[in-house]
Amino acid sequence: MKDQVQKMNNTLNLQIQQTVVYLMQNITNLNQSNQLQFDTQKQQMNSISLNINNINSQLTSTINSINRNLQTQIDGIKNDMKNVQSSITGITGYINNINNINQIQNNDIQALKSKATSNLSGPLWCKIAKNNEIIFQVSGYCPLMAQCCRPVSNYYHCHVYGDSYLYATAQTCGKFEPF
Repeated sequence: MKDQVQKMNNTLNLQIQQTVVYLMQNITNLNQSNQLQFDTQKQQMNSISLNINNINSQLTSTINSINRNLQTQIDGIKNDMKNVQSSITGITGYINNINNINQIQNNDIQALKSKATSNLSGPLWCKIAKNNEIIFQVSGYCPLMAQCCRPVSNYYHCHVYGDSYLYATAQTCGKFEPF
Protein backbone atom coordinates (compact mmCIF):
# COMPACT_ATOMS: atom_id res chain seq x y z
CA MET A 1 0.00 0.00 0.00
CA LYS A 2 2.75 2.34 0.91
CA ASP A 3 4.52 1.48 -2.31
CA GLN A 4 1.41 2.25 -4.27
CA VAL A 5 1.05 5.61 -2.60
CA GLN A 6 4.68 6.33 -3.27
CA LYS A 7 4.28 5.31 -6.84
CA MET A 8 1.21 7.49 -7.28
CA ASN A 9 3.04 10.35 -5.61
CA ASN A 10 5.97 9.95 -7.94
CA THR A 11 3.65 9.82 -10.92
CA LEU A 12 1.85 12.92 -9.71
CA ASN A 13 5.12 14.75 -9.12
CA LEU A 14 6.27 13.83 -12.58
CA GLN A 15 3.04 15.07 -14.09
CA ILE A 16 3.33 18.28 -12.09
CA GLN A 17 6.90 18.78 -13.23
CA GLN A 18 5.94 18.11 -16.84
CA THR A 19 3.02 20.50 -16.52
CA VAL A 20 5.26 23.16 -14.98
CA VAL A 21 7.83 22.67 -17.74
CA TYR A 22 5.05 22.86 -20.32
CA LEU A 23 3.63 26.00 -18.72
CA MET A 24 7.07 27.56 -18.41
CA GLN A 25 7.74 26.73 -22.04
CA ASN A 26 4.41 28.26 -23.04
CA ILE A 27 5.12 31.33 -20.94
CA THR A 28 8.56 31.62 -22.51
CA ASN A 29 7.06 31.18 -25.97
CA LEU A 30 4.39 33.75 -25.20
CA ASN A 31 6.96 36.15 -23.85
CA GLN A 32 9.11 35.66 -26.93
CA SER A 33 6.10 36.07 -29.18
CA ASN A 34 4.97 39.16 -27.30
CA GLN A 35 8.48 40.57 -27.39
CA LEU A 36 8.68 39.88 -31.11
CA GLN A 37 5.32 41.56 -31.68
CA PHE A 38 6.38 44.45 -29.50
CA ASP A 39 9.67 44.81 -31.35
CA THR A 40 7.86 44.60 -34.68
CA GLN A 41 5.32 47.21 -33.62
CA LYS A 42 8.08 49.39 -32.20
CA GLN A 43 9.98 49.11 -35.48
CA GLN A 44 6.83 49.97 -37.41
CA MET A 45 6.21 52.98 -35.16
CA ASN A 46 9.81 54.10 -35.61
CA SER A 47 9.42 53.73 -39.36
CA ILE A 48 6.16 55.73 -39.29
CA SER A 49 7.82 58.38 -37.12
CA LEU A 50 10.76 58.54 -39.52
CA ASN A 51 8.37 58.91 -42.47
CA ILE A 52 6.50 61.68 -40.67
CA ASN A 53 9.78 63.45 -39.92
CA ASN A 54 10.82 63.12 -43.57
CA ILE A 55 7.48 64.49 -44.73
CA ASN A 56 7.75 67.37 -42.24
CA SER A 57 11.28 68.08 -43.42
CA GLN A 58 10.19 68.06 -47.08
CA LEU A 59 7.20 70.29 -46.32
CA THR A 60 9.39 72.70 -44.35
CA SER A 61 11.96 72.77 -47.16
CA THR A 62 9.24 73.33 -49.78
CA ILE A 63 7.58 76.08 -47.74
CA ASN A 64 10.94 77.78 -47.12
CA SER A 65 11.76 77.58 -50.83
CA ILE A 66 8.36 79.06 -51.73
CA ASN A 67 8.86 81.81 -49.15
CA ARG A 68 12.32 82.59 -50.52
CA ASN A 69 11.00 82.71 -54.09
CA LEU A 70 8.12 84.94 -53.03
CA GLN A 71 10.49 87.22 -51.12
CA THR A 72 12.77 87.39 -54.16
CA GLN A 73 9.79 88.33 -56.35
CA ILE A 74 8.61 90.88 -53.78
CA ASP A 75 12.11 92.38 -53.59
CA GLY A 76 12.22 92.47 -57.39
CA ILE A 77 8.86 94.25 -57.54
CA LYS A 78 10.01 96.70 -54.85
CA ASN A 79 13.18 97.37 -56.84
CA ASP A 80 11.14 97.83 -60.04
CA MET A 81 8.87 100.24 -58.19
CA LYS A 82 11.93 102.18 -56.98
CA ASN A 83 13.22 102.32 -60.55
CA VAL A 84 9.81 103.48 -61.78
CA GLN A 85 9.71 106.10 -59.02
CA SER A 86 13.23 107.22 -59.94
CA SER A 87 12.19 107.44 -63.59
CA ILE A 88 9.07 109.41 -62.66
CA THR A 89 11.18 111.70 -60.48
CA GLY A 90 13.68 112.13 -63.31
CA ILE A 91 10.95 112.82 -65.87
CA THR A 92 9.26 115.24 -63.47
CA GLY A 93 12.57 117.02 -62.94
CA TYR A 94 13.15 117.13 -66.71
CA ILE A 95 9.66 118.54 -67.28
CA ASN A 96 10.21 121.09 -64.51
CA ASN A 97 13.52 122.10 -66.12
CA ILE A 98 11.79 122.51 -69.49
CA ASN A 99 9.02 124.53 -67.84
CA ASN A 100 11.62 126.69 -66.08
CA ILE A 101 13.50 127.24 -69.34
CA ASN A 102 10.24 128.07 -71.13
CA GLN A 103 9.31 130.48 -68.36
CA ILE A 104 12.71 132.16 -68.55
CA GLN A 105 12.42 132.41 -72.34
CA ASN A 106 8.89 133.77 -72.05
CA ASN A 107 10.11 136.31 -69.50
CA ASP A 108 12.96 137.30 -71.83
CA ILE A 109 10.56 137.62 -74.75
CA GLN A 110 8.15 139.71 -72.71
CA ALA A 111 11.03 141.92 -71.58
CA LEU A 112 12.18 142.37 -75.18
CA LYS A 113 8.63 143.11 -76.31
CA SER A 114 8.21 145.61 -73.53
CA LYS A 115 11.52 147.33 -74.20
CA ALA A 116 11.03 147.28 -77.98
CA THR A 117 7.54 148.73 -77.85
CA SER A 118 8.76 151.43 -75.46
CA ASN A 119 11.52 152.44 -77.91
CA LEU A 120 9.55 152.87 -81.11
CA SER A 121 11.48 156.04 -81.81
CA GLY A 122 14.59 153.98 -82.60
CA PRO A 123 15.87 154.26 -86.18
CA LEU A 124 15.78 150.57 -87.23
CA TRP A 125 13.38 147.76 -86.42
CA CYS A 126 13.09 144.19 -87.58
CA LYS A 127 11.42 140.93 -86.74
CA ILE A 128 13.17 139.16 -83.86
CA ALA A 129 13.66 135.48 -84.61
CA LYS A 130 14.75 132.52 -82.54
CA ASN A 131 15.53 129.06 -83.96
CA ASN A 132 14.38 130.29 -87.37
CA GLU A 133 10.91 131.08 -86.01
CA ILE A 134 9.54 134.59 -85.79
CA ILE A 135 8.69 135.42 -82.18
CA PHE A 136 7.29 138.92 -82.61
CA GLN A 137 7.74 142.05 -84.69
CA VAL A 138 7.67 145.71 -83.93
CA SER A 139 6.20 148.25 -86.29
CA GLY A 140 8.71 150.67 -87.64
CA TYR A 141 10.94 151.34 -90.62
CA CYS A 142 13.38 148.88 -92.06
CA PRO A 143 13.44 149.55 -95.80
CA LEU A 144 16.44 147.33 -96.57
CA MET A 145 17.65 144.05 -95.06
CA ALA A 146 21.18 145.44 -94.98
CA GLN A 147 20.05 148.13 -92.59
CA CYS A 148 18.43 145.57 -90.31
CA CYS A 149 21.21 142.95 -90.28
CA ARG A 150 24.86 143.91 -90.59
CA PRO A 151 27.61 141.24 -90.83
CA VAL A 152 30.01 140.99 -87.91
CA SER A 153 32.53 138.15 -88.41
CA ASN A 154 30.42 134.98 -88.94
CA TYR A 155 27.42 136.52 -87.21
CA TYR A 156 25.06 139.33 -88.00
CA HIS A 157 24.11 142.26 -85.88
CA CYS A 158 20.40 142.79 -85.93
CA HIS A 159 19.88 146.33 -84.77
CA VAL A 160 16.65 146.25 -82.77
CA TYR A 161 16.90 149.46 -80.82
CA GLY A 162 19.55 151.98 -79.96
CA ASP A 163 21.18 150.29 -76.95
CA SER A 164 20.58 146.58 -77.59
CA TYR A 165 21.49 144.01 -80.22
CA LEU A 166 20.33 140.50 -81.01
CA TYR A 167 22.81 138.10 -82.58
CA ALA A 168 21.82 135.58 -85.20
CA THR A 169 23.48 133.43 -87.82
CA ALA A 170 23.19 134.45 -91.42
CA GLN A 171 20.58 131.72 -91.94
CA THR A 172 18.46 133.03 -89.10
CA CYS A 173 18.99 136.57 -90.22
CA GLY A 174 17.69 135.60 -93.62
CA LYS A 175 14.34 134.93 -91.95
CA PHE A 176 14.09 138.59 -91.02
CA GLU A 177 11.93 140.61 -93.36
CA PRO A 178 11.81 144.37 -93.80
CA PHE A 179 8.51 145.98 -92.97
